[in-house]
Amino acid sequence: DLGIWQTWNWVQVLDIVRAYAVGLQRLGLKQNDTIAIVGSNRPKMYWTMMAAQMVRAIPVPVYSDAVADELSYVLSHADVNFVAAQDQEQVDKVLSVLERLPHLQTIVYDEARGLRDYDHSRLRKIEDVIADGRAALAGDGSLAVKVDALIVSGKGSDTSIILYTSGTTGASKGVVLSAKRCIDAATDTVGFDKLTENDVALAYLPLAWVGDHYLNYAQGLVAGFCMACPESPDTAQQD
Repeated sequence: DLGIWQTWNWVQVLDIVRAYAVGLQRLGLKQNDTIAIVGSNRPKMYWTMMAAQMVRAIPVPVYSDAVADELSYVLSHADVNFVAAQDQEQVDKVLSVLERLPHLQTIVYDEARGLRDYDHSRLRKIEDVIADGRAALAGDGSLAVKVDALIVSGKGSDTSIILYTSGTTGASKGVVLSAKRCIDAATDTVGFDKLTENDVALAYLPLAWVGDHYLNYAQGLVAGFCMACPESPDTAQQD
């Protein structure tokens, strides 16, 4: 941010994401619910994916440059219950097609710029959701046990993520990936490329693309390497 790298270690990420997961649960996110993620390669967008998977919900990343109609198609087709949006631009696109999304309950967002005067009856800042979850965890020690139990109860056959095709040859199709297949594929490629926790990967590929999911997110979890998020698509080469 502002040309300065912000860093988190794995222990800090676990603390943040567990609190985020509890915060999302308190907003109504349940096992097998779908949550769309609309934005660029930003930490809170990846943390949304991880928090959803913690509670066995299903993340559905959407291309950040999708126009409103394309966005509406994916969100409707996936019966999306929640949306995590990066900024005002993405929130505006979701709000413009709200009448087509009967299952949508809540929109959480990362960057607050331009959103202060919006109707917040269904809008929540991600930082506030994390803070709410952290307060709930501090007030009830059993919540952390319950979230950890959900993680332990996860199965390899669980739907890990739904990734939509680009739709260049017809309607975009949702590709359902299981947890075991994602982990197995990432384990194979981490082994082939000899990746370790000492490596750094720049996450510049579109968040909704299978390449980013495997080469950054899944491989990062398997190898334990550092995923570096550029400040914006425009600064990726400089970063």
